[in-house]
Amino acid sequence: MLLASAHPERIASLVLCNTPTRIPDEIRGIYSLSHESTAAAIRARVTGEWCRQTLGYRLDLEHASPDLQEWVIAEMDRTRPDIAAALHECFEAIDVRPLLPGIKAPVLLLSGDKSRIASEQQKILADTLPHGRLELFAGYGHGVNLLQPERCARTALEFWRTAEEVQR
Repeated sequence: MLLASAHPERIASLVLCNTPTRIPDEIRGIYSLSHESTAAAIRARVTGEWCRQTLGYRLDLEHASPDLQEWVIAEMDRTRPDIAAALHECFEAIDVRPLLPGIKAPVLLLSGDKSRIASEQQKILADTLPHGRLELFAGYGHGVNLLQPERCARTALEFWRTAEEVQR
């Protein structure tokens, strides 16, 4: 979204999955796991253990198999704690809401309607973006890209076809 706002000529369209406009204070508190910040929690617990303790906020555990849950944790654990902490500090510092009206590219938003992080913010994105379209996955929480990859891919392909036609 930052790139689409700063360099609209470089972005034909965006597909955003589970994307909040900002990290809410409630989630920051949960992610900090009683440390002074999320970054401190990641550094103290290492990336994989931090991920395991907060996984239910980034992945709908009711729909994710145990194997998928372990895969997500293992993938996140591949990121060094200092890098994961720095990335999270970056994420927590950004609020893209002021940029939204200036994003002219068509934007597809994919989210579960039960995501505690993204679903309400995805609605804000869809309402504020000039060419935003929201596809909510009924009954799903966060992580629809991992839980419903075929549906996400089909929806994105159809969106790109439509976006190409509009741009012609």
